[in-house]
Amino acid sequence: MIQIQQRHPPGTFRVCKSCGNEPRHIIDRGRKSNDPILFGIAGSTERHHLDCHRCRHFSVRGFNLAEAIADWGSKYARHDLPVPFQQKRRSA
Repeated sequence: MIQIQQRHPPGTFRVCKSCGNEPRHIIDRGRKSNDPILFGIAGSTERHHLDCHRCRHFSVRGFNLAEAIADWGSKYARHDLPVPFQQKRRSA
């Protein structure tokens, strides 16, 4: 299996909730020895996952980037805090 890092502009992915670092997009080509052999499935030799190299969090290896982003967002991404509501002062 060969792993290639696909570069994206900063701010493409949501940051890690542990370290605040943006994950890397890794493309896996080929298969591991424990992966099943898939015949007739388009794109079965290329998988995508997001990887935080500081704290070793990573998403599932999906057949497309959308699966990896969805898994990253549900497990390891920092959720944005709501903006507190501020009242304006009344002028007398």
